[in-house]
Amino acid sequence: MKQLRWVIALGVAAVLLIAVFFAVDHYTKKKEEVANIGAAKTLFSFYGSTTTRITIDNEDGHFAFDWDADNGIWQLVSAEKFNTNSYAIAAVCNMFCSLSSEKTVAFDCQDTSIYGFDNPVTIKVYTTETGEDNPYVLYVGNNPPTYDAYYAMVGGSNDVYTIDYTSGSYFCLSKDTMKNAYLFDTFSSGVSYYKLERGGKVIMEMQANDDATWTLLQPADMELLKSNIDDLTATLVHVTVSSFVEENPADLSKYGLDNPHTKLTLRGSYGSS
Repeated sequence: MKQLRWVIALGVAAVLLIAVFFAVDHYTKKKEEVANIGAAKTLFSFYGSTTTRITIDNEDGHFAFDWDADNGIWQLVSAEKFNTNSYAIAAVCNMFCSLSSEKTVAFDCQDTSIYGFDNPVTIKVYTTETGEDNPYVLYVGNNPPTYDAYYAMVGGSNDVYTIDYTSGSYFCLSKDTMKNAYLFDTFSSGVSYYKLERGGKVIMEMQANDDATWTLLQPADMELLKSNIDDLTATLVHVTVSSFVEENPADLSKYGLDNPHTKLTLRGSYGSS
């Protein structure tokens, strides 16, 4: 009988231990589920090479860019025209097509204005897979108080996320950042003509020949040392804007450009242009 009591006691203890194990396991899983509710998640994942158009709406206006496959660059196609910084738009595309959140801040948020979505940056990405009527849509709001991220939302959802600061900064690019900062949009090997004028007079004029050599046209007709011209064109095509001062100025005289001291003309190529 004594032995039987021990067997029963051990059995009861085993049952209790199993019950405790399942209770602890269930509690642990629930705790992990709660912890993972707001964890990082993939917002967009597609091949950037399928992108055909990107539109950006921000405080500077509406900008639409189409991919020019022939020249391998992004071209501005919306109403306002300027020479595009294709690298900046390409960066937006690359960040967008593999974007993940850091965490979910709010589910089914009813007042998104507190996160800056009453006036967000809106980016739409059109691809060959989704077609012209179903772009991927991203809204970028304010920074959180720590300024180490950006609030973000995706089209068709009221959930609010945070995305990393670097991606958010690329998405919030200014109009000036969208502009090409190079004065001469060509490569040194693409330059085929050069003319320098001062006081309305041609000081120097030269052009490239079919065999890639250069001929001076003015002030005299003579062959030029190709290596020196290559150095000159390489310097010119790398000249960049330090800042954009005014768009389409009505009065050039305040900048001394109504009657400029020097005028430089280059002819070059970029892709098929």
